[in-house]
Amino acid sequence: MEKHHDHHDHHHYGSSAKSILMALVLNLVFSGLELIGGLITNSAAITSDSLHSFADAVSTGIAYLFERKKSEKYSLIGGFIVSGFLIVGSAHLIIEAIERIEDPAEVNYEGMMLFAVLGVLFNLLAALATREGKSFNQKTVNLHMLEDTFSWIAVLIGAITMKLTGIHLIDPILSIAIAIYILYRAIRNLIPNLKSVLK
Repeated sequence: MEKHHDHHDHHHYGSSAKSILMALVLNLVFSGLELIGGLITNSAAITSDSLHSFADAVSTGIAYLFERKKSEKYSLIGGFIVSGFLIVGSAHLIIEAIERIEDPAEVNYEGMMLFAVLGVLFNLLAALATREGKSFNQKTVNLHMLEDTFSWIAVLIGAITMKLTGIHLIDPILSIAIAIYILYRAIRNLIPNLKSVLK
């Protein structure tokens, strides 16, 4: 019976690690594309989020290393680190967007829409890869990917709105809204697990 349980745990954590690795690869590839896209389109939302995506990739890499330890303790630690990166990344997005409000710039709407569609596809794939996670670590990574998917849907809607109205301030305001939402969800996800560890 004990051996069966050990085998189950090994399979559970091994599967989670593979899912997290896939999310890591997708994040790394897309963060590079996103940086190029942000510079080409002159979009604060895209350029700022490229740094956020890179932070996602780094934190997901850490989560992958911890998940390979095949331990709930290490899984929790990995989840906390991912949440921490998410909080810091959100704060960075807010600062960048505020600076952009003070100095607004014209945005390439068509390019922004193209990268928003790519953002939705890449992050949706990563979210699907980690959707069946049972560990806190993988659930946190999955939350990360889902939030980024919805963020890019918001960017797409914002780009379409800017093209129709010509209001450039929508770009940094949208960036702030996305960052606040991500920050809220990260803290909301972190607190219950922090309480369970401190008990």
